[in-house]
Amino acid sequence: MVRVLGDRTIVAIQGAVRLDDFDEPRPDVVLLRPREDYYSSGHAGPSDILLIIEMAESSLEFDQTIKAGLYAETGVPEYRIADIRNNRLLVYGDIRGKNYEEFRELQRGQTITPRLLEGCPIEVRDLLP
Repeated sequence: MVRVLGDRTIVAIQGAVRLDDFDEPRPDVVLLRPREDYYSSGHAGPSDILLIIEMAESSLEFDQTIKAGLYAETGVPEYRIADIRNNRLLVYGDIRGKNYEEFRELQRGQTITPRLLEGCPIEVRDLLP
């Protein structure tokens, strides 16, 4: 994935993001807008986030409900869940109000391009073990 994205984004692994005054989760993977200091001066916020990816093995229900709601409510434009047990990628996007309106399920062999990173397709197989 990093090769495809080049310097169009910063890929953070289990780095904290500050969504609001009360919520500072540590997503498994977050793609951030590039910044010269690589966020050393403070955590990324919602406007810095291009995409969040959670890896779900035992946390699928929590990721689909609590985290999806939190990410949509705070304006994270795209959210993906790599569902390890079911070998699929769950895709959330298109925020309306405080919810994601778009939901898709993708399988190995399929490709998806983040809306904010046109020309940077990501293979579903690269997000699944």
